[in-house]
Amino acid sequence: MEKDRSRHAEELENLRANLQAENEQRMRQLQSEIDIFNEKHLKAHHDKLTTYRMGTDIIAAILTDLERFSEGRGDPEEAGKIKDRFTNERIRLYAYLGMLAPQSVMDAQDSLIDYLLMIMNGSAKYQWNKVRELSLNFLNEVRKDIGIDETNIEYRGEL
Repeated sequence: MEKDRSRHAEELENLRANLQAENEQRMRQLQSEIDIFNEKHLKAHHDKLTTYRMGTDIIAAILTDLERFSEGRGDPEEAGKIKDRFTNERIRLYAYLGMLAPQSVMDAQDSLIDYLLMIMNGSAKYQWNKVRELSLNFLNEVRKDIGIDETNIEYRGEL
């Protein structure tokens, strides 16, 4: 009996050692998979932040040009250059966002750019409060997508 007990204890110890080695190997594998997932997720998030920053820079440039255009400042040749820049920038913006933004961000961008395009084409009058509303809607959709805050920011000024 003592011999059997000793053999069983040895077999049990071998099983424990094997199980522990298998568990450690599996844990290393899982940790590696988690690390890879985290790296990909962080890179994707960083890419989104970079793209959204570029997008807001493009929108700021478009709005600066549009105000100049809508106020009639500058000569007719400059108005043509502003229209050309607007076309280039809006296409570039759409391409950047189209690579990674969800449909809600694209819809908000479309609404803003469509309104600005109507202004450029003379079928709508420039109204800062409308531009601000559409811009904030775009920013709120971006904020939701990157997980900054689910609540909307809103203009609380007096203009």
